[in-house]
Amino acid sequence: MAFRSGQMDKPHIVICIGSSCFARGNERNVAIAEEYLTGNGLADDVNVDLAGSLCSGRCADGPIVVINGEVFSHVDGGVMIDLLRRYLPTPSPVPAASANERR
Repeated sequence: MAFRSGQMDKPHIVICIGSSCFARGNERNVAIAEEYLTGNGLADDVNVDLAGSLCSGRCADGPIVVINGEVFSHVDGGVMIDLLRRYLPTPSPVPAASANERR
């Protein structure tokens, strides 16, 4: 799933911040998503929509997170991290220069 350099559409993440989802854990999930994006240098590469007024209507199943149209329910902090890792893999590390390249 490439999402850099315009190769494919950016992943679309909607974290419901309606009162029920917010109270059930999406307040923390917003912070987790922001920390993950910033910590992995992805903040400029990902579309993150925080939907509050546009409640999904699935309050009993909350907290609700939607990624690329796929709905995930009962998303706690651990599940949120797993989803971010699944849909937004961390960039590959840049290999260190070899000793010959440093001379």
